[in-house]
Amino acid sequence: MLVSEQRQEVMKQLVILAENFSAEISTPRLKMILSELENFPSEQITAGLTKILRTRKYPGFPALAEILEAVGGSQRDELTLEAEGQWKRLWIAADKGAWTRYFGEPDHPGPEFYLNPTAQLTLRQMGGRSAMLTWREAELNWRHREWVETYRLLAGNEQKLVEAGAFKREVLPEKVRALLNGIGDGGVGAGKGSLGQQPKLSGAA
Repeated sequence: MLVSEQRQEVMKQLVILAENFSAEISTPRLKMILSELENFPSEQITAGLTKILRTRKYPGFPALAEILEAVGGSQRDELTLEAEGQWKRLWIAADKGAWTRYFGEPDHPGPEFYLNPTAQLTLRQMGGRSAMLTWREAELNWRHREWVETYRLLAGNEQKLVEAGAFKREVLPEKVRALLNGIGDGGVGAGKGSLGQQPKLSGAA
């Protein structure tokens, strides 16, 4: 939710956008667009509006759908790139023996050294390290796609998942609740794909 100062700044950006395309924007329309942008971070809104300002070639003020696509797409692109990077680090961690060597040795760090909290949760949702060992080369393409989509759905909800304890789904966004639908309420080890014991949010690179 935008605070008052951020709201005023977004309104200024929308007015500049209108002026750039030699268009007029009424106060009711301005408020309507602002209400649709309320739940986006201010930095993401700025990035989306700047993208339109720099790349849009058509005259006239952009439609609401175009604005929402530009603003929402900036987050999707960022998360997708982040997920792709963590997918690569997943295999680096496996190659370095992160799950098999003694974690206490400085030269042999555990998976939390390679994977950020979202990636750790993503792997657990996909069955954990034991399931990863069974992945065949022929299925890696769709496992990769599953990883990216799961990562994007879990991103931003890591702490809620940890604090939920026994997976109290009502505290989670609808898409994440749907993703976790197959997990029982028994907590640790509650079926295939369970998040099991929650990873420490140590903020690995």
